[in-house]
Amino acid sequence: YLGYPKNILVKSLGLNDDRVRGLTLVIPGFLRHDKGLDVLLEALSYVRDLDSTIIVAGEPKDKAIIKLIDEAGDKLNTILIERYLSNDEILRVIGLADILVLPYRDKPGTYSVSGILHLSMGGLKPIIGSRAPRLVELYQYAPRLTVPVGSPRELAKKIQWTVENYDYAVAYMATLYSYAARTQWLRMARRHLNVYLKLSTGKEEEPIEEAYTIS
Repeated sequence: YLGYPKNILVKSLGLNDDRVRGLTLVIPGFLRHDKGLDVLLEALSYVRDLDSTIIVAGEPKDKAIIKLIDEAGDKLNTILIERYLSNDEILRVIGLADILVLPYRDKPGTYSVSGILHLSMGGLKPIIGSRAPRLVELYQYAPRLTVPVGSPRELAKKIQWTVENYDYAVAYMATLYSYAARTQWLRMARRHLNVYLKLSTGKEEEPIEEAYTIS
């Protein structure tokens, strides 16, 4: 949904066009405590003169998160899309964002990656996130847009900097965008199939000219 007008994306998601104003910050994916939504909401209380809309989109996994969003609505322009979202809907939400924010917490004793990060990379928007292990690609390819885990003041500074240097932030993310293009699902699937083919038959698949496409 690159280049789609915001008003079209807003309507396609069933949102009120009048509610979405100013800079749009999006935190997509399942709503759990470890996603760090409270860190983002506290961070925004430190950001100066920011006319913004915060869109929280995903299926709730923690009732306390809903209460947190409701309470924040008294001070911030928050919109909650409280349901399971298909990949296509998530891509529309990402397309609606000016900045994607992933202030994740650590999950001790678990090893995982963030599917939302990989979807977000294709949106060609600045992504601000924590240095949680699940976001390793973000702090590997775009370290200047990452902050320590659980640091609302640092997150506030990073949001403020990104707003004030938006075009530079987009350009800075180019390395991450390139990584997203190289690791598209179809491209990676083709590489895996080629490995299986080579192991089973000793032959390799004929090379196919590939175009870099990011939805």
